[in-house]
This record gives sequence, C-alpha cells and structure tokens, in this order.
Amino acid sequence: MYLSPPYHSGLGAYIKDRISLESSALLNVWSSGARIIRILIVDDHDVVRLGLRQLLADMDGWELCGEATDGLQAVAAAAQLKPDVIVMDVSMPNMSGIEAARAIRDVDKTIKIVLLSMHDPAQVADAAAKAGASVRACLSKTSVTAELKKVLASLATEA
Repeated sequence: MYLSPPYHSGLGAYIKDRISLESSALLNVWSSGARIIRILIVDDHDVVRLGLRQLLADMDGWELCGEATDGLQAVAAAAQLKPDVIVMDVSMPNMSGIEAARAIRDVDKTIKIVLLSMHDPAQVADAAAKAGASVRACLSKTSVTAELKKVLASLATEA
C-alpha cells in the first residue's frame, strides 16, 4: 500500500494511528447520522468489479453509486455521479487510470481517488504524481481486500 500526500509524511505513525482508530471512527461517522459515502468503481475486468462490489457491500456507510470499465467512462461518470471516492484500476483500455485521475481532478478536485494496480504501488504513485494526477492512495491488487477497507475508513473520517 502507498498513501500519497498528505499521507506519506510520517506514514508509519499516521497509518498506525488511523488503523487503530478505524472501528471507533466508523462508529462515530455513521452513528452520528453522517451522510453515506458514495463510491465509483472503475476496472475493465468484470470479476474485479464484482469482488469490489461484494467487499463494499459488507461495509456500512458506503454506497456504490456507479461503475465504469475504462478511463473515459470514469471521467464521464465522475462528472455525472459526483462520487466521494473513486476506486480505479491503473491499466485499462482507452484511457489509463492515471490519465483518468488527472482528468477527474480537473472536473472536481474534491473527489478522492484510490488507484489499484498489479504493479508496485510506490512506482504507480510516483508515475501518477509526475503525470499531474492527484490520488489519495495506491494499492496493490494482491492485497486490496485487506487494505481497501482501511484506506476507505481513513477517507471516511475526512468527509
């Protein structure tokens, strides 16, 4: 897992603190009547989108607002659906996740983007930063089940 700014500064302590607060933060956010966090899933593989849908279905306080299968659809869906968070693959046809993240940032700077990749998350985050894409986290697809809930819980406390 790689978390981009503001998360990479003091990453170890920040993540440890955020993860230890995960249960109480989720309870506080959703029991206080806070709004539901809306998520857009973007991946060109049906099975990945299905897995992400099932993972999110187990989490209270989250709502799947839409899906897209490539970067071009992601940009259009972000503009139309106004999600709070986008969980997006990096390698997709028509437009990569990094290019889509840059375009989405131009549409709405408030959308938090989490990139998923089979490649090294730190290298993906570096490539995204060099391309001008603003992403909040980069996760390896090999550990997405364990890490995505932690990242989303952290982002929920910012909402």
